[in-house]
Amino acid sequence: MATKGQRIEDIIEKEMPGFRVAKTAKPAADAVKALAADAITPDLETLRKKYKMSAPAKKPSAPVDAAPRTGKAQMVVIEPKKAGAPDSPSKRMTVVVRDGKIRARQG
Repeated sequence: MATKGQRIEDIIEKEMPGFRVAKTAKPAADAVKALAADAITPDLETLRKKYKMSAPAKKPSAPVDAAPRTGKAQMVVIEPKKAGAPDSPSKRMTVVVRDGKIRARQG
């Protein structure tokens, strides 16, 4: 989440000049709901028993950046300001914003 007094738009402008927050984006939750479940795939517990696998460890691995997490992370879809220009990136990206900085990028 953006720090107090700092907006997501300002963080994107500072950290990734030439990009802006996308005007429209399909929320991830809606995309997941749109997927149909596979009727023949067994659930995870059945597969674990079949292949004699134990449950995953309860302790999560350390974060990649190893920075202390003081705020909530927010995923933001961004797009180039000059879409279609020859010297401009041509596609949208997703970034993770936490503690007033971009922590991860995809796309």
